[in-house]
Parts: sequence; C-alpha cells; structure tokens
Amino acid sequence: MDARTSRNRLRRVLRRAFERIKPRIVGWLSVNDAFAFHRVLDFLPDAKRFEPGTENGAGIFGLAKRLEEIDSIGMEKIESYVMELGARIRRRLNPQGTKS
Repeated sequence: MDARTSRNRLRRVLRRAFERIKPRIVGWLSVNDAFAFHRVLDFLPDAKRFEPGTENGAGIFGLAKRLEEIDSIGMEKIESYVMELGARIRRRLNPQGTKS
C-alpha cells in the first residue's frame, strides 16, 4: 500500500468519525446560525463545531463569590429578610385599599 492510499483511507476513517462525534459544549460559534434560537442544533460541518466561544469568566467568578456570600449570611437570615420586605409592602398597600 502506498502513502497516497494510506492517506485516503485515513481521511475516510476520520471523516466518518467526525460525523459521529457531537460537541459536549455548544456555543454561538459552533452552529451555522447563532441567532436561530431553536432546539435543533445545526452544527457547522467542520472543526469549528467544537469552538464554543468565550466563557463568561466574570459571570462565573461573580456567581461563585455571590454563593459564598449567601453561605456566609445564611439562608434562614435571607429568607427572614425577604419575608419582612413582603410584609412591609403589604402594610403599605393595604391602607390604600389594595388587596394583598
């Protein structure tokens, strides 16, 4: 078998494998139309299908910090505060004849 035949066989095998592999992470750079918001993913036909785009690093960092803050305050204290805010709103609306 010569080198050309080997390369052609390898290309065929890789093409079949590529068609079967689905990206684990999907982003706006990995689909044909980034603004077609539908449930069927129309992946690009080449290796760009594996390019998800830029992760939201600031958002991930901010979420991690916010979750740490929630843990340090405690869910019970946050729930109590939210319930008190709701009670304040109801007290202010009731004198105006608004149903709560």
